[in-house]
Amino acid sequence: MLHRGEVYTKNHYNTNHHNMEHTMNIELNIGLDIPGANNSTASRDMLAMRATAYLAGAFAGVATRRYQSTYEQNGAQVVEAGMAVRLTAERSVEWMIASLAAMLEQDCIGVLDADTGAGVLVGPKAADWGDFNPEYFNRF
Repeated sequence: MLHRGEVYTKNHYNTNHHNMEHTMNIELNIGLDIPGANNSTASRDMLAMRATAYLAGAFAGVATRRYQSTYEQNGAQVVEAGMAVRLTAERSVEWMIASLAAMLEQDCIGVLDADTGAGVLVGPKAADWGDFNPEYFNRF
């Protein structure tokens, strides 16, 4: 993930993985709706439980809360269920978050370094969503 005072670049993980000595406070936004799926309360609950179990197995201090966000897309109002996550990491989180996004069938997951305010979208279709926009990020 990003370190204090650093700017995210495409090669960030490859060039800065050696400097992982401090603890990072990370926040995530994970969508709980899957395009074309049932998206019932039970389905969303199952995704939230899978995500929480995955993260709790890898990171300390995992806390979650659910939210609903509303935004406009292609002239229509969209309501999306999601989960905000707070965790503590002592190493890069990007590859694990990319794996989580794929496992949950999400285009991407918003990742925020709560210490620096730097954010990035991580996942198989992150590029389709453009740059990280803090206005759409649900803070924990």
